[in-house]
This record gives sequence, structure tokens and C-alpha cells, in this order.
Amino acid sequence: MNSQPKRERREQIVYCCQLVVVFTIILTALVNLTFVESDTCLWTGLISGALGYLVPNPSIRHHHHNESVLSDAAVEQLDAVLPTEHGGSVHDETEQHD
Repeated sequence: MNSQPKRERREQIVYCCQLVVVFTIILTALVNLTFVESDTCLWTGLISGALGYLVPNPSIRHHHHNESVLSDAAVEQLDAVLPTEHGGSVHDETEQHD
């Protein structure tokens, strides 16, 4: 029998079918842009959308789960700038409290 579960196999088939459809759209759009003078906006829009579907989303890769986005040097620079900028107080010191 097949070692993969049916669900994983089904997802792979759907993924491959989506790729075939997207590549067919891109190929059709390129042929129409090359040989047909009308509807260039339609075909360039289809190419743009199809390429946007194919290109993966950018992501920040973390080696450790507790790693921060900012480097230590950036955090040190922020620590050096922020306290002097805000004077270390949260509220306005000229304000009168009763």
C-alpha cells in the first residue's frame, strides 16, 4: 500500500493541478502578448497575478524561537537614544497634580 496518508496525496494532486493551471495561464498570456495586439492590459494583469501566486511570501527566518527581530546592536542603540529623548518620564512633569 501507499505509505502516505490519503490527505497528503490529495493535497499534492491539488497543488500540481494548480501549478499546471497557472503555467497554462502564463503561457497563454505570453503567446497573446507576443502575437495579438489587443487586450494587452488583460494579459499583463494575468501574468502579474499568476507570478504573484507562484512567488512565495517573504518571511523572517529564525534559528531560535526566542530570538528577537532586532539585533543586539540595534537594541543597544535604541536604549541609548530613547531614555534621553523622552527624559525617562511617562507624563508631563509641568502638570499640576492635586
